[in-house]
Amino acid sequence: ARQARKRQVIARANSYSAALKMIAGTDFIVTLPRRVQKLLAPAPAFGVCEAPNGLPGFTLDMQWNETSGQDSANTWFREQVVKVCADQGLL
Repeated sequence: ARQARKRQVIARANSYSAALKMIAGTDFIVTLPRRVQKLLAPAPAFGVCEAPNGLPGFTLDMQWNETSGQDSANTWFREQVVKVCADQGLL
């Protein structure tokens, strides 16, 4: 059932590890994918609970320098990242 609570965003971070550092020692919470939580924030360092249904989705983006964008090694690396993400069901 839907709770009578409204989400209040107090900060944004450019990485999950930065978000975890921001909330350490506070009563704030951060929502992150389970895979990331297991990797970066194993219990008992942080409490863990299931997120409520209805949370918005998110996108994964890659960015690179236009100059190196045509470099064969850079292209190969980006292809490998996409392949791994696809194999893990992240796309």
